[in-house]
Amino acid sequence: MLSLVSMASIRKDFDAAMEKQGYVRAKVMCEKWCITSDQLSRLIKKGFECDTFIVNGVRYISKDTPEPCVKL
Repeated sequence: MLSLVSMASIRKDFDAAMEKQGYVRAKVMCEKWCITSDQLSRLIKKGFECDTFIVNGVRYISKDTPEPCVKL
């Protein structure tokens, strides 16, 4: 269950606030999975389901997302 995030913590360090909620920048997960951001985008377009959102052009993804089985 997610908790409320204060505006002060968002203003101070958005990435840290999101990480406390279980989300990291997609590039962090891509590095962990040894794929590129472009490959992740293609996987999502092909139907890879993950909890993700975009803020100011930056994709955030749940830290609990399982590694994709297929790499492009």
